[in-house]
Amino acid sequence: MRFQWWEDEWSSSFKSSRSGAILVLGALLVSAVTGCASVTLLQPLPATADATERARLEGEWIAEDQIIHVRFGSNGLGQIAGVDWKDGQFRLETGEITACRGARQHFLSVRVKTDHEWEPHYYFAQYDFTPEGDLLLRLPDPVLFDAAVQTGRLEGTVEKTDYFHTVEISSAPEVLVAFLNDPESGELFNFKDPMILKRLVLGTSDEGEPVGMPEGT
Repeated sequence: MRFQWWEDEWSSSFKSSRSGAILVLGALLVSAVTGCASVTLLQPLPATADATERARLEGEWIAEDQIIHVRFGSNGLGQIAGVDWKDGQFRLETGEITACRGARQHFLSVRVKTDHEWEPHYYFAQYDFTPEGDLLLRLPDPVLFDAAVQTGRLEGTVEKTDYFHTVEISSAPEVLVAFLNDPESGELFNFKDPMILKRLVLGTSDEGEPVGMPEGT
């Protein structure tokens, strides 16, 4: 798992007709690079998902050649981890995740560590599951969250140039959740091109040895 790869995918997701598969369950770092568009939070979403919902998110997830491990503690705060090969050795990369159960939809917020320091922002997405158990991730639309800030429905700051468009939400988590739950807010996420993470499940080979296979294959 390479967090830089995720950063590149996130930054290109709003300008690409085919998004990458893995954008939220890990290092959702975004830099002010050409074509970058993002919505970030100064505070995480509340961890309101119940134990059943958290159990659905736990486990190992596959995107291309990368595996992300997700586990939740008894306090509802989740941890994510992956291993990267860098400078001739394996490096563990970690982050935090919260799952929020909304009135109409479910959401995730994520922050990660870079060089042993927490990133100052949280990234988030709407999520759902396919009938096969795959995880669908839908990114927030910066244009719509920009409008919410401009009209005063949310507090935050907006930076927009020819090269990037970033929206940073500073509203309290409960205010943001109320905004997300409000039907008048409309569709705030990219449902046309969701990202898909495959769940890693263990099967058994003909020789009786465990093997990793994506669920539903």
